[in-house]
Amino acid sequence: MNADTDSVSRGVEPDREITEEEIRGARLAVGYVANHTNVGVVGRQNEGKSSLVNSLRGLRPGGPDSAKVGEAETTKEPAAFVDKRHIGMIWHDIPGGGTRNFTAWGYYYNHRLFAYDKILLVHSATLSEVRADVVPYPVSPQPTPGAETAYHHILRPLYNRPD
Repeated sequence: MNADTDSVSRGVEPDREITEEEIRGARLAVGYVANHTNVGVVGRQNEGKSSLVNSLRGLRPGGPDSAKVGEAETTKEPAAFVDKRHIGMIWHDIPGGGTRNFTAWGYYYNHRLFAYDKILLVHSATLSEVRADVVPYPVSPQPTPGAETAYHHILRPLYNRPD
């Protein structure tokens, strides 16, 4: 079994090259805001992605301009939220992966996760337990820009915390 066949059997779409044209098209489709930091907030269902987006923006669930929160598969479509507390931040709340409506197969490509400046993986397990079927690239033994930057370049500076 080669690496691509093994990836397919686990539910991860095989690695492929993403073109600049695909990135430009994806950014148009997801509501990417130029000259801002666009963060895709991703993970499996019921991990608290929408709640985190609200919390980072200082909003309570159900309030005006807040991301809708609920028990299961509440986020049906990706949504972009301007952060008025942290100027220049756009949080993109992405539907949870690994569900009947949003299967793990192709999640990275189907939700155009390559369009965002950063990816914030929300999970309730330790990072070593996170299944790579939702976001296959940031989860690896070697630090990658997507995995390393979520805390160091987004959350820590927002709250001015040292390491």
